[in-house]
Amino acid sequence: MLLLFLGSYYLPSLLRQIERGKYVGNANDLLQKAYIKGFVSICKEQGRDFISYTLPNVPAFPKSGSRFVYGRMVENISGLSCVSLPFVNLPLFKHICRFFSAYKNIVRHKGITHILIYGLDIPLLLAAHLYKRKKGNIHVSCIVPDLIGLTGGPNNLLHRLYGRLLNRLLVITSTSVNLFIYLTESMRERLGFNNPYIVIEGIYNDENEALLGKDQCLNSSSPNTILYAGAMSKRNGVLKLLKAFELMTGADYELILCGDGELRNVIEDMSKEDNRIRFLGNIPHSEVQALQKSAGLLVNPRPSIEEFSKYSFPSKTLEYFASGTPTMMFRLPGIPDEYYTYCYTFESYDERDMYNRILAFFNKPFAERVAKGQAARSFILQQKNSVAQCRKIFSLLDGI
Repeated sequence: MLLLFLGSYYLPSLLRQIERGKYVGNANDLLQKAYIKGFVSICKEQGRDFISYTLPNVPAFPKSGSRFVYGRMVENISGLSCVSLPFVNLPLFKHICRFFSAYKNIVRHKGITHILIYGLDIPLLLAAHLYKRKKGNIHVSCIVPDLIGLTGGPNNLLHRLYGRLLNRLLVITSTSVNLFIYLTESMRERLGFNNPYIVIEGIYNDENEALLGKDQCLNSSSPNTILYAGAMSKRNGVLKLLKAFELMTGADYELILCGDGELRNVIEDMSKEDNRIRFLGNIPHSEVQALQKSAGLLVNPRPSIEEFSKYSFPSKTLEYFASGTPTMMFRLPGIPDEYYTYCYTFESYDERDMYNRILAFFNKPFAERVAKGQAARSFILQQKNSVAQCRKIFSLLDGI
């Protein structure tokens, strides 16, 4: 029995090259590698063969940091030799190349029983669809981390027409999918497919646990540091967070922001006026994790008022919780209720209320904050690790 995982993650050497650039799809990259780790472990346990290909999600040439051609590369991830397939990286043409590269390498293998595809990635879905029509008895699963048209891209006529084409191809290729794996229940409702499905909101990849340490707790040397790591966009609530922080008068408070986006210039200007605001931009993921561990409070200001919040599970929730540092966030429809036992919440999307909630947090006893952070960490490590989450998928693969 041969399982093939087809995704868009970065091999380690490519990730190192682009990590300090303007574009890094960290959330999707991390989630794919978490799935790979779980699949590797369970396949070894069950005596299944497992291979993985990637056609990395990179900006089309000649955008900054991109290449004209990406060649074939092989590197180790979670004990598996993963292959990055070649393609020409020109606008639009890249998608045709990704399809042919994927299909060519799928047909090389005999005995494929399952194909697991990451994302509503039409070239990859089309390759699996045509292969299944040719071979017949192949099980295809599709992990759905995002919905087409709801990821904050351009909204001009060309992109709308392109989006319609993608949606048409999605309807066609969905007929070959035996199992959809959604991040939220609302995703299934939005797509309207009647295919069998399961909801898995995310996976924490504990690859770096050895580096981070097993006994993390709130760092008493920087208890008044607030950290946000993610896209610097208005729709993610970053501007509201900045305005809430402006209301905090204590000189010992500090706000650290890691990431990039439309608000970069605004944040840089505010940091010049208030030296308590530190904007680090895009930094390596390992550095972000170290900051998450050492901060006093991790904040996700993404509000529930935006429609896209129904169709997403913020992956930073897993990392925030796993750091052992307390987290504060809004109640979002894409986050299961069980998570709110282990964090603090904002109640109103208003900078004054956000300020009051943050201030109330810092007035809580230090021991209480430590206990909340440690409970969240245990919850993630025990219930949301790669093997625990992937086992839910394997229990369905052969029964559909």
